[in-house]
Amino acid sequence: MALCLFFSSQAQEVSETESKIRHIKKLIAKEQANPDSISFHTDDLERLSQAESDERGMLYVSYFRGVVLGQRELADSSINVLKGTLARISQAERDSSLLYSSVMLILGNSYYIKGDYKNALDSYLAVKSETERIRKEETAYNVEYNVGLLYMLMGDMDLAYKYFSIARNHFDQLSPPSQVKLYGSFGTYYSKLKQLDSAAYYYQKALDGHKANGDLRGVAHGFNNLAIVAYLQGKTEEAIVGFEAALDVRLQLSNKKNISDSYYNIGLLYAGVGKYDEAIRNYREGLKFASRLESLVGQRDISLELADSFRQLDQFDSAYIYLSNWRILNDSFLVKNKQNEILALEKRFETDRIKKDQELAEKETELRTFQRNVLLIGIVAVIIISVIAFYISRLRYQRNMALSEKDKLQAQSESELTMRELELKKEEIANYTNQLIHKNQILEELKARLEEHQSIEDKISTLDYGQITDSIAPHLHDEKDWLHFKLQFEKAYPEFFNKLLAHSSELSSYDQRLASLIKVNLSNKEISQVLNISADSVAKAKYRLRQKLAFTTYPQLESFIQKA
Repeated sequence: MALCLFFSSQAQEVSETESKIRHIKKLIAKEQANPDSISFHTDDLERLSQAESDERGMLYVSYFRGVVLGQRELADSSINVLKGTLARISQAERDSSLLYSSVMLILGNSYYIKGDYKNALDSYLAVKSETERIRKEETAYNVEYNVGLLYMLMGDMDLAYKYFSIARNHFDQLSPPSQVKLYGSFGTYYSKLKQLDSAAYYYQKALDGHKANGDLRGVAHGFNNLAIVAYLQGKTEEAIVGFEAALDVRLQLSNKKNISDSYYNIGLLYAGVGKYDEAIRNYREGLKFASRLESLVGQRDISLELADSFRQLDQFDSAYIYLSNWRILNDSFLVKNKQNEILALEKRFETDRIKKDQELAEKETELRTFQRNVLLIGIVAVIIISVIAFYISRLRYQRNMALSEKDKLQAQSESELTMRELELKKEEIANYTNQLIHKNQILEELKARLEEHQSIEDKISTLDYGQITDSIAPHLHDEKDWLHFKLQFEKAYPEFFNKLLAHSSELSSYDQRLASLIKVNLSNKEISQVLNISADSVAKAKYRLRQKLAFTTYPQLESFIQKA
């Protein structure tokens, strides 16, 4: 979601460095300009600026680097570079050009890409305020729809419409790419309100604009939006055509992630209308691109849909292969996701620790400086030794207090880290339980389908039937699944089984297993799927558990288990 601002030009003769700056600005103003092209010209600008010792040229080099990083969706790197650029902009440069606003604009785009909507909104509002301050209000209209879009994402539809309307009232003053994106913003607004005809109208206007501007990325995005609206309207065939049109453009752009997503969406739609052969063909193409990207999530999701499509076609060998692949990918994803979350928490903890250490070091520096001054004054006037001693004692007390505060904050940070790790473990056990239920459902259905085909004329050979059922059996309600579940459960709730057995030592391992499933809020139906028993048997098992724990009502039982 990049925007452009219009830059003022001067009639007088300019240096080679200034000429290069203006050329790169024009490239950025096109919005869909290739980041490699911008980067190439920025390298030239850097060489010129260094040769001429031009500080202003180097300032723009930093800004253009931030633009390129933002275009490549390297949000954190772009933010760091642009913050450094802001710190170097002088007041004179700020008053004489739109550089400050331009930097804030790209900074807002990078925050948006990162999903930090609050900072993105603050950056866009700063652009609006700055351009009004230097009396270039017309450039602010290019950011109004960005502000509206952020309010929409944050759920404030009234403010979103207000800013969209301000931009629309000054439509002729918007740059052509901004006009197109305003159409797209209105399309998204009406889509969220479920006013699909209006959404389709504005998305079509945006698509026409992207085509006129030669913006292939925008064209692909436009086809994709129209396809989503068509699907929501129940026009499945039209949605398939739209997604396929988006795919054709994305293949030209060689964006592997978007290509994989397009094949996946097309496969879902074909599966939805029962065309499983077409669905499988698209899923397999999407899986190729997801594999090239090394996307665990993409490969996992597509593998599960492939398993389901082959199951619908009664091709059980293929269904089992993709289901097994899904399980391997899902386990890998869970491990990687957990590692990333913990690394992020550790990084945050380390940042907080360094900050507190710096604050303490500053206080210690102040203390040493004050003590040195006191000693110098003491040489001159002995009479104030008692006063000096008082102040030294007071500062030492403050230092001890600062050390104590640091220890408290460090303990608090460690506690927050532990709590977040515990929450991650609880989320992981919930995800694993849902996946276990889904896996058992698919395997049960595969087994049932096999038994059904074995009982009718079109029998599967005894050898094939035995081999398939034997390969399914170890994974259906596998004891290994329960051990994995118990391991994850004890990490999330380390004292649960001890508290349970302390209340009643008569509980069997089956009772403990039932109690753990109640703890993670599974319904009777879900418990029956995990334990491979009927829903009635679950109710009876709960009744026996209640008696062993000496509770008179089920709410008492559930309350005890949730608090344990």
